Amino acid sequence: MLAVTSLTTYLFCPRKLFLEKVMGYEEIPRALLVKGLIKHKVFDEMNRYEADLVSSFQKGITKDQIFDKYFALYSDILRRAILNSRKQLRLAKLLPVSAFKQFQPVFRQESEARAETIFNFIREKNVFGVELWENLTPKIKSEYKITAEGVGISGKVDQVLVYPGSVVPIEIKSGRAPKEGAWDNHKVQLAAYALLLENVFKISIPAGFVKYVDENAFRRIEINAFLKDQVKDMIKRVNDLLKSRQLPKKVTNIKKCEKCGLKNICYSEEITEKAQHLNTIAPKQNA
Repeated sequence: MLAVTSLTTYLFCPRKLFLEKVMGYEEIPRALLVKGLIKHKVFDEMNRYEADLVSSFQKGITKDQIFDKYFALYSDILRRAILNSRKQLRLAKLLPVSAFKQFQPVFRQESEARAETIFNFIREKNVFGVELWENLTPKIKSEYKITAEGVGISGKVDQVLVYPGSVVPIEIKSGRAPKEGAWDNHKVQLAAYALLLENVFKISIPAGFVKYVDENAFRRIEINAFLKDQVKDMIKRVNDLLKSRQLPKKVTNIKKCEKCGLKNICYSEEITEKAQHLNTIAPKQNA
């Protein structure tokens, strides 16, 4: 099953995808990649605690108290995630203390958003404890794993807002946001997740969001037919590339090469020779 992240890697550089998935090379951790991994770990662990946290909210709780409880839990989870990622942080030349300080505003924003949603729901419905959690709308599912044989891809959505009869995918990204909309690879990734969610929930998803946490920018993306067709076409092209076992040419955009952790391998003299002997190498799984 093809991973959604393979589509975004292909969009960035087909040769990089080939080096990773067919030839088995691994990218040296970069700061942005490691930060993304830590973010995923934190949201994934929060999934295991949030039901108990929300169920503990009783009558009389204030929005500030809800925020404090969320932010304290996020901070504890973040510390553990950073401690468990010390090797990757070292390779990416990031100090644990620096990483913690960079992430704190991200999870402060997340705590503020969830406190706002939950407090407003309490005021409207006057429910607390377990009943609050069971009835809370929207439910926020983080790191939501999803696979659809009919689409031919699988992935893990950063967040899914679940309403009665509808779902909204959200991708959370580090780094700079464009002046308008979202970067092309982020739009493709969001549309791919929308296709997966539509296939599983049997509903239409007209839009999703990309949230650039470093700039607190929230961008709505229309999931139109053009974008869906782009994703379907890319799925075919990626599968064809991986089956062909032919090393693609280097990209012409040198700025992409400067950002790539496989640059030295890609530019080495031996890589072409190794690629010529791919018929003796067992194909890697594309999960």
